[in-house]
Amino acid sequence: MASNLASCRPKGNGKREQEKRDQQMTSVTVMMSVTACLSYVAELFIHSCVFAGLRGSGPKKCCFRFNEKPVPKSRVVSYIRTSKQCSIPAVLLKTEAGRQLCVRPSAPWVKELISHLNATLVPWETSNL
Repeated sequence: MASNLASCRPKGNGKREQEKRDQQMTSVTVMMSVTACLSYVAELFIHSCVFAGLRGSGPKKCCFRFNEKPVPKSRVVSYIRTSKQCSIPAVLLKTEAGRQLCVRPSAPWVKELISHLNATLVPWETSNL
């Protein structure tokens, strides 16, 4: 009876076929992983392009922290007002050292400084954006 069972089994091919199936499954798994990675990279690329486009249409500079101390008139070379798209109105002062300071346009010293700059600057020097 044992000899009858032995004759029903494939001779030596069972192990090879199992190895072949395992290799095929591994290949399929690798292909699925590669496809998933490529899909993820493509999705990241698309999102970065969309958000880069959205960023380009917004304001260039907005202020969220402000310099409260008055700046001497002699140190300021120009100013610009931030975009109306910014959530907080602000004025950017450019100093002779090349720094930009955010100040509140409603502050009395800022209003006085802007009046002084408007009287002394050439019109196109008030904005650098």
